[in-house]
Amino acid sequence: MRQPGPVIARRDSITIVLIRWEEKQLKGSKIGLAVVGSGRIGTLRARLAARHPAVNFLAVSDIDPANAKKLAEKAGADFYSGSNDEIIARPEVTAVIVSTPEGEHAAPVRKALSLGKPVLVEKPITTTVAEATDLIDTARRANRILQVGHLERFNEAVKAIEGLVSEPRFVESARLAPFKLRGTDVSVVLDLMIHDLDIILSFVEAEVADIRAVGLPFWLAGGRATASRTDRATPASAATKAPVRAATSRLLPTSTLSP
Repeated sequence: MRQPGPVIARRDSITIVLIRWEEKQLKGSKIGLAVVGSGRIGTLRARLAARHPAVNFLAVSDIDPANAKKLAEKAGADFYSGSNDEIIARPEVTAVIVSTPEGEHAAPVRKALSLGKPVLVEKPITTTVAEATDLIDTARRANRILQVGHLERFNEAVKAIEGLVSEPRFVESARLAPFKLRGTDVSVVLDLMIHDLDIILSFVEAEVADIRAVGLPFWLAGGRATASRTDRATPASAATKAPVRAATSRLLPTSTLSP
């Protein structure tokens, strides 16, 4: 599990702490890790953690015990449970990864922080501002790290332009992905666009002044219409005739509007 060294980015009242661990820092340190959620992302996290030399204890959980058992066997975990709270509270566990569905992030994150354990939670941190603010406040009171998995920050292409971009005047991003039912429990903004918004905000030190949105329904090949909230997907690609999810964002920094 590649984890890069401490970087603190402040934006208003929110402090995002990104902890980077170089291999030399991991020598002699051992981590007892709990992976909460045994879906696709939780499976990736657990399998990577199982191979990492710093992890000497691995526990996995899922609300379906059969899924937790299956992942435990696949990853070689030391413990599994159908109770998220049980693995978080294990004395061997010193850090927690929360990979539950987006709408279920808050409870396990809050539980881990209350026990003094640092947390990596998949993006988005939560689906509501109120819950996100509450978790940030909880982390501050506990004096523990709450890291959100905005992994695109460590994309080699993004890192290559760090230091080269200064006061951008116009930014446009587009992100396409094959349509997957798995991602439809949240809007396309929280599923896809959030990556680009995070990258843009890391380069633009300015407040958001205005937000506008346009959405379109999606359709399936063969002309079979599917009911959907209009902000979840865009029409299928004419080239592939396959449903896609798309997110496009444009940003004009407020500094460019000044006289």
